[in-house]
Amino acid sequence: MSKKKNGLSELEELYQFGIIKDKRRRLILVIPNKQEGYHLQAGDMTKVRLLDGQYIWAALLFVLGIGLLKLPLIAVTVFAVAVIVGFEVFKRFVFLKDKQIIKISDTDYAKLESEEALRALKSDRFMDFILPIFVALVLISRQFEIGGYQGIEATVFSFLIALSAGFFAYNFFNWLKILKKLKAFKKK
Repeated sequence: MSKKKNGLSELEELYQFGIIKDKRRRLILVIPNKQEGYHLQAGDMTKVRLLDGQYIWAALLFVLGIGLLKLPLIAVTVFAVAVIVGFEVFKRFVFLKDKQIIKISDTDYAKLESEEALRALKSDRFMDFILPIFVALVLISRQFEIGGYQGIEATVFSFLIALSAGFFAYNFFNWLKILKKLKAFKKK
C-alpha cells in the first residue's frame, strides 16, 4: 500500500473521512450509527475533504474575527454558525442529494474498527479535542484585552466557553476510546 505525502496510506485517509471500500471496491461514505452509506465516486473526494473540515473552517474564521480583526463577539459567532449551517446545507441538499444509499455488509462495516482505521482516526480525534481549547483560549484572551464582555456578549461568551468545554470533553473521551481499542490490538 503506497504512502501519501502526509504519511497515510490511501485506506487510512479514507478511514479518516468515514469512508470504506467495500468488496466491490466502491467508495462508501458511512452514515454514522447505521450499517449503510452513500456511494461516492473518486471525483467526490475533493468535496469530502472540504466538507470534513467544516468545523475547522468555522473555528478559523471565528478566531480570525475575534483575535485578529477584533470584530464583535456576536457578529463573529453568527458568522461562524452561518458557515457551519452553509456547509451542512450544501452537504445534505446538494452533495448527498443524488447519492445512492448502499447497505454495508458486516465484513465491510467491521473495517471501521480495524487497527488501520483506528490509527487513522487517532490523530483526527486528537485535533478534534485540541480545537475547542484553542477557541476558548482566544475567547478568554480577547475578554482580558477588552476588559470583559458586557450584556448579551457576556452571555454569548459564557455559552461559547461551556460549548467549548463540552466539545473538549466529548472528543477527549472519544480519543481515549480509540487509544484503548488500539492498545487492545497491540496486546493480540
